[in-house]
Amino acid sequence: AYLKDFVPGAVVVAFDDLDKAKEALRSGDVDALFGDGLSLMFWINGTSSSNCCEFRGGAYSESRYFGEGIGIAVKKHDRKMWAIFNYGLDLVRSSPRFEELLLRYFPLKAF
Repeated sequence: AYLKDFVPGAVVVAFDDLDKAKEALRSGDVDALFGDGLSLMFWINGTSSSNCCEFRGGAYSESRYFGEGIGIAVKKHDRKMWAIFNYGLDLVRSSPRFEELLLRYFPLKAF
């Protein structure tokens, strides 16, 4: 739906699974792969991609199509756990080591 709305000339090819889609991109059978950036990042930086590909554009985050992003789920009404996670995430984000750790484990600056 996103591609139809924002890239009207695109020819969309559906695959049974992500591995087949990645292989189609690697082999040149398709020109681009629109998918989950987190899993694609590990594939692009891994050996099975054969260094074929790179990210282009930016992060696609239109909430009407993709929701509000990645989240952490806790049991309903567990306000204490919710507060602990929020506090911890705030500490991590304010740490000067945050970007260093982010780039170590998620090595693309697109994220």
